[in-house]
Amino acid sequence: TPIVASSLPGYTIVARAGRDAVLVEPGDAHALASAIADLLISPQRGRELVHAGEGRAQEFSMERLAERYIELYKTIL
Repeated sequence: TPIVASSLPGYTIVARAGRDAVLVEPGDAHALASAIADLLISPQRGRELVHAGEGRAQEFSMERLAERYIELYKTIL
C-alpha cells in the first residue's frame, strides 16, 4: 500500500517525501485528500511508491539493524 502521511519529524526521518511516500503538511486535510485521490487515479505512481517503500523498509528491518549493531560492537572492541 502506498504511504500517505503527515510530514511529522518522525515520519520524515524514515519516509523520503516523493520517493517512499507522499508527505503532506500536518493538519492539512485538503492536501491529505488530494494526495490520496492522486494515488487512486494514478495506480502506477502508487506501485512506484510501494516498490521504493519496500526497499526503504528493509533498511530498518531487525536483521539490518542487528548487522549495524554487530559492526558497531566490532569497532568498539
